[in-house]
Amino acid sequence: ETFQCNCVTYYDYVKAWRGHRINSFAFDQPAAHHNPQRDPMPRRTFAADGAVVRVADGGQNRAPAAAVLDPSMLSNGVRGARWRTVNFVPHGTPPVPSFWTRWMPDRTRYEPTEALKDITTSPAATQDNFVYVGQGGYFFSPYNAGTAANLFKYFMQYMEGTLLDWQGGDLMPSCTAGDVRFRYEVQDPAEVSILGEAAGTT
Repeated sequence: ETFQCNCVTYYDYVKAWRGHRINSFAFDQPAAHHNPQRDPMPRRTFAADGAVVRVADGGQNRAPAAAVLDPSMLSNGVRGARWRTVNFVPHGTPPVPSFWTRWMPDRTRYEPTEALKDITTSPAATQDNFVYVGQGGYFFSPYNAGTAANLFKYFMQYMEGTLLDWQGGDLMPSCTAGDVRFRYEVQDPAEVSILGEAAGTT
């Protein structure tokens, strides 16, 4: 027994930020939904160089002690410490929370935008056009396709019949495939527990 069916296959394409490349060659419409093979910014962790732990009370009228932590001690992060988003704002002053957000704890670490004064001459800016856009502490680099790449894309769209296809999402301002963004997060607990040995006394 057989049945005839007018079956239609639908494909959904969603724009999203990913830390790895997604090959669009196997898409149903690879030219209309082309993903440039530009290197994204995968997550990386950097250990602080010169992190200092200070003892609040040296005891017996001693001055507060301090110890510099070797970066290898921080290579796996600080156990139990939260990751906080770093956001650069004028003078490092936290913005006034809205009525809805004032009831939620703000764990963001605010740094002054003055710390970014040299960003325009950095390799990230001069070579990859990165700029600081905020919106959650993000640095952003737009994807700029060359003339030859655009002409080839239009030709491939013509060949697959999608050159004049438009979707509602095309009319909404959004990111472009190939754009790159990143932000910093930090572990900076106010208190930590460490085990150490005094090499000598003075």
